[in-house]
Amino acid sequence: MVTPTYKTVDAVSQVAITSGSPEIPLDSGVRASKLTSGATYESVISKLNVEDNVTFDLKIYSFSNDKYISSISKDKFKVSIPLTDELKGKDLVAYYVGSDGKITKYEVEIVDGCAVFYTDHFSIYTIAETTTEAGSKTNGSPKTGDNTNLILLFGLLLVSTSGLMIGKRKNK
Repeated sequence: MVTPTYKTVDAVSQVAITSGSPEIPLDSGVRASKLTSGATYESVISKLNVEDNVTFDLKIYSFSNDKYISSISKDKFKVSIPLTDELKGKDLVAYYVGSDGKITKYEVEIVDGCAVFYTDHFSIYTIAETTTEAGSKTNGSPKTGDNTNLILLFGLLLVSTSGLMIGKRKNK
């Protein structure tokens, strides 16, 4: 038996949601409300400290169940959000700000002029330029905390010093 792929597109915003999860009734539709002002929008943007962005409140509504679907347990949704001219050509990420203020980043791929990311729940998502941490934009390579080169250099220095010391002892 083949599980159908679910795809819906919001007629106004052109935001598309795709999933192969059988948990989504096939009569469901996406409701993508673009946020550009208001308390919720201001709160999210101030936490992220981003300028150019596109922010949507994403929801899936099941008509047969007469309720919103907030998440699925066995799969992920593919979300496609059309890019604005201000965001084209930039290194983008999708941000989610939880009720506790924790910021979660979702990797974004650009496909046919849309920011595409995967998530397992619906909420408010902001597409903006990648930042190393909330409030500071990336310049060049992101700081990953990877000290591999430093460790290799220290190891090489230690081996070289040990080799020199052993060589001097043999000469005496």
